[in-house]
Amino acid sequence: MAENTISIDVVGTEQALATIRSYAGSVRRGARIAMNRTTLRMVGRTKLSFGETGRPQRRSGALSRSVVRVLTNEEGSIVGQVGSTMPYKTGYAAVLEKGGPIPAQTITAKKGKALVFFKGFAGITYRARLASGMNVKGAIAETRKVHRIGKFVNSAYSAGGTTHKYRYFQAGRGQKGNIVFARSVKIPARYQRAMPYLRPSFETERPLISETFKVEISDSIAKKQMGSLNSADFSGGAS
Repeated sequence: MAENTISIDVVGTEQALATIRSYAGSVRRGARIAMNRTTLRMVGRTKLSFGETGRPQRRSGALSRSVVRVLTNEEGSIVGQVGSTMPYKTGYAAVLEKGGPIPAQTITAKKGKALVFFKGFAGITYRARLASGMNVKGAIAETRKVHRIGKFVNSAYSAGGTTHKYRYFQAGRGQKGNIVFARSVKIPARYQRAMPYLRPSFETERPLISETFKVEISDSIAKKQMGSLNSADFSGGAS
């Protein structure tokens, strides 16, 4: 996203400028609180949008976990950033936000394990559950229920004097062909259409930013003014 900044030029008497300078600390504190609230809302709104139509779906949860906010002070300015920790140029987060080509890749199972996925009618059910907003765990559970696919079962067989252990899904009659085990899977190159989730969050927050800063800075200045009062400010003295 392009940077969005607010610049304020103050012109006035030395007395007015001196008064403003005396509240500089309060203004900075209020601005930091406002930036904190603004970025928090953006992160929360972004995470809640996953699974909605036209937005990234909830699957592994990796993209949602990668969305973070950072507040920094740069040359007297308070900068708030909301984005994904995934690599900008190669990360899936950027491709989903703006759209673009995804190169071919090969996914290999970890040592001693195998990749398991559904095909046929079970695969259709699984993808439909993901499209409806279910996470991966829920989609697997629902697919197993619909197609009478049981849990993983540990088993073993002996050959050549060695015992080989493996796992498989218990499945209902005629369902074993819908479950595939593989050491690796090749995914062809493809184009990912844009499914923006950060920009819509910012656009929703944009009209709230000015009021948020106005309120927080005003409150911070008011607290400083109240804190500067003491018993000498009252004719009756302290009680």
